[in-house]
Amino acid sequence: MMSDPMINRLARANPAPLKPARDAVRDTPDPVESRLFAAIAQDLHTPPRQRALATTAGLRRAHPIALVAASLIACASAAAAIVSLSGHASQPLAGQVPGTHVLGTLRGVQPESGDAYQITVAPDLQAGDAGWCTSIQYSAGGKPAEGSGGCETGGSYPTASRPVFGSFAHWEFPARAPSGDTVGYVLTGPGVAAIRIGSRTILAKSQPGLPAGDKAAVFFLPAKSSPVMVPPAGTPYPYEIRVPSFDPYLVRLSKSGKALPRAKPNLVRAIPILALNEAGQVIRYGSDETSVLGHVRFWQRSATRANRLQGISRTPRPGACAISQTGLTRLTPVFGRTVQRIVSRPDLQGQGFLSCLDTYYTLDRSLLRAGVLLDAHDPGGTLSPIPGSSAVPGHPNTINVPLPGLLPGAITARREGKAWLVVQGGRNEAQRLQLLRALRITKPAVEK
Repeated sequence: MMSDPMINRLARANPAPLKPARDAVRDTPDPVESRLFAAIAQDLHTPPRQRALATTAGLRRAHPIALVAASLIACASAAAAIVSLSGHASQPLAGQVPGTHVLGTLRGVQPESGDAYQITVAPDLQAGDAGWCTSIQYSAGGKPAEGSGGCETGGSYPTASRPVFGSFAHWEFPARAPSGDTVGYVLTGPGVAAIRIGSRTILAKSQPGLPAGDKAAVFFLPAKSSPVMVPPAGTPYPYEIRVPSFDPYLVRLSKSGKALPRAKPNLVRAIPILALNEAGQVIRYGSDETSVLGHVRFWQRSATRANRLQGISRTPRPGACAISQTGLTRLTPVFGRTVQRIVSRPDLQGQGFLSCLDTYYTLDRSLLRAGVLLDAHDPGGTLSPIPGSSAVPGHPNTINVPLPGLLPGAITARREGKAWLVVQGGRNEAQRLQLLRALRITKPAVEK
């Protein structure tokens, strides 16, 4: 029997874990970020962080928020513990970077002078995760350009000890930074009044499209400057952070194509992003450990015999949540995850959802993802609206969220009792509605 090419591509992009299903499924962090923070960890004499899906959810990307920005070179000290909260107003979640992009120059991966940008936030659908996925999409000269962010390695959420979340998914080493200005952003929990970068204060504020209670600080800074970042977990206060001046793992080639000896980069000072409370005091970052959602089981339709011996089944595994399918014979489930039990997330600040199930489907050669979301504070008891959503005319209890630039795409969701049945991706809203009509939530088992 010939295999489905869509499933083969999907399996290559999302291989079944090699460890038994009872073990944690490891996230795969961004390679550039991994290199950067490995260098930071070596400088701090602490091992780089690793995050496991079934044991630590929340700040899933295994990195702090990292942005190339800031022209200021002063590093915050203990004397900055009490500051004035008068400062710059946050820029909107969608706007334009000041200045004009110089045509013909090498672009960076972040928005720069003259680009339009849009920051989006969406609930994380990956079973075993709670919190939010963030992305920034930008266009140059009216044409869509690159974007960054998403939930390839999970979402994140603010806690009392780590009240900032969301990230610029890529980090540019200073030697590779573009010219002109760029835009940076930090999303925060309700307890953050402002952020401080060197001597500059940016007021955090609630904006349409953000989770209820959460805030954003969006700012413009010159791109060719010192890096700016939220200090990695374990960095002692006052945060002295040094990062390599260029990618230490970059392989340089000679004209003949042979690899040149690896150069050792200089370490440059990075400016920490500080969170301030309403009293103007610095909120010292603690551990980024988050509460456990529950054991996660993985399945994959194309699982090999070796996978099955490791506990990876070819069909969905029983769990705390389940969905059923009726009709739509062209619909094929290809892989997914389920959690075995559901508990609330008492450490999450502000609005939040937790996912107890997610399944990927192919429909008419399009890839769609379905998930079941519960309230993170009171699963099965209450349910809040999804930020940025609007009602779909003619479809009761159904909403749509555009989410430009956030892969795998826009979401359409239907409220079923105290849960959201969410469909993401596909060709368009009509196809997502088609899948929603074929699915029903059959099992939300909740522990109070």
